[in-house]
Amino acid sequence: MPLPQDREIIHEVVREFTVDGEAGVSRPIGMSARRLDVELHAVTGTASIVENMERCAIDAGVGVVRRVLEPIATAQAVVTDAERDLGVILIDIGGGTSDIAVFLDGSIAHTSAI
Repeated sequence: MPLPQDREIIHEVVREFTVDGEAGVSRPIGMSARRLDVELHAVTGTASIVENMERCAIDAGVGVVRRVLEPIATAQAVVTDAERDLGVILIDIGGGTSDIAVFLDGSIAHTSAI
């Protein structure tokens, strides 16, 4: 799906692969196929804002290795694999925003910030 010109992908998480019509493949490495499809959760942002944030980090002497959406980073620290598999909603209530991450079947299904 094409993005509008002023948007940029900030973070993407693969949910599952479909190999030759067989859905639910988590790791297609080493498989042979004629067709490989991917379902992913993509987070986008305004390109100029993303660029300004990265420039601020670099100007402060902090290198940017990769971008991770805040609720996904929080979930990596506090949500177990078993909870992700069962389905869990993480709500991180902060001072300025509240972040939400929804996991279904072991993978991210939805993210939001309020």
